Amino acid sequence: MKLADMIAFAALTDEERAVAIRREGLRQQAIREYDEEWFNPDKYGSERPACGCGESYWSLDKDGQEALNICFDSDGKIGSDMWESVQMCNLYCIHCGSKPKAPQRYIDEYIAAEMEVDE
Repeated sequence: MKLADMIAFAALTDEERAVAIRREGLRQQAIREYDEEWFNPDKYGSERPACGCGESYWSLDKDGQEALNICFDSDGKIGSDMWESVQMCNLYCIHCGSKPKAPQRYIDEYIAAEMEVDE
């Protein structure tokens, strides 16, 4: 935490600090939830998973490769959706080595939904 952030946090009332702490906890929880989501390319539309380098080219880490299970019949027709076996946390960008970052919209919606439940 930067000094300016620390000073601003210290200036908050007890109630405001409690809300800020709760929001930060929810932000971190949202990121963990995003990491555990199943990768579904059709779900994201124009807001594809991004790593931050601007040249995202995804591959699977070792755990993701081991979990990948594609089933097909004797005619070669695929009978399973391979994306059912890939979680966001198993992806990494071959350009920069980073994992997908949870989009800010995802985090904001998660926090809003959880804060609404608390009220």
